[in-house]
Amino acid sequence: MLYSIFPIQEDEPQPVEYVEVEYNGVDLLAVVGEYGYQIERLYSIDSTHFMDQNFAPGTVMSKSQITFK
Repeated sequence: MLYSIFPIQEDEPQPVEYVEVEYNGVDLLAVVGEYGYQIERLYSIDSTHFMDQNFAPGTVMSKSQITFK
């Protein structure tokens, strides 16, 4: 709680929209951001997917390679 002699307006947090997609043959959890779909979480048991920079969290995905589930 903040106390001040000036009125303080706290911005309400914006709800986050998550979608499950397949990107380049790998299942992902993506968040809808202002620049497009960004990788949030990788669902894979293949360790090479985790080392691939194309699947790094925060990466903006190309819409032509996304398959929605």
